[in-house]
Amino acid sequence: MAKNAASEIEVPSAHNWRTTDEDEINRRRLRAQTEEFRIANADARHPIFSNFLMCGNGTLLATAWIFASTAWAPANT
Repeated sequence: MAKNAASEIEVPSAHNWRTTDEDEINRRRLRAQTEEFRIANADARHPIFSNFLMCGNGTLLATAWIFASTAWAPANT
């Protein structure tokens, strides 16, 4: 995305708790474009299929457990 794309994302005030799903997605997009974050493997014994931590601005933002290399999709009915 272009650097000025962040200026085009509209989000409500941080104190506004009445938000739509689209508002929350836009908040995350803006954060991904403007903040620095770091991803670290929580268990170095398993370099690929393991537990990962995502940190930003000195705080833990999320954890993820990567356990398979294939994507799951529902069967066509």
